[in-house]
Amino acid sequence: MPKISPRCRVIIDNDFAGDPDGLFQFVHHLLSPTVDVRLVVGSHFKAMSEWGKSGRQSEDSAAKATEVMERMGLRSRPPVLAGAEAVLKDARQAMRTPAAEAIIAEAMREDSPLPLFYCAGAGLTDLAMALSIEPRIAGRMTLAWIGGGEHS
Repeated sequence: MPKISPRCRVIIDNDFAGDPDGLFQFVHHLLSPTVDVRLVVGSHFKAMSEWGKSGRQSEDSAAKATEVMERMGLRSRPPVLAGAEAVLKDARQAMRTPAAEAIIAEAMREDSPLPLFYCAGAGLTDLAMALSIEPRIAGRMTLAWIGGGEHS
């Protein structure tokens, strides 16, 4: 049987401590031999959610992603970072957070011929901050996002 190699790099960004749909997406990507998961960002979710009343939704999401990988017994694990804890009011609020910096670093890599996909199932706060800091990353990745419904 021929060895299956990754066909793309992926950054996964989701609210893993919220409803469970993000966890299914996460595990699917981790188990796919055609995907090279490069980074996992644990995101916040809407402020008045029934989940995550701790005030640390992104930290809780990152912890849940780490727990899932531990339970899976993965030999190799991508880095997991907690994203911003709240939405941006405007682009001037963009900060150089560890998640934003890691997104930029992966997008700006020159040592891989594989295309980069940003797979998001929650808010896009961390990607927005990264784009605000380094707009060139927009042409270096494809966004696959499922979300919405709470905004007009």
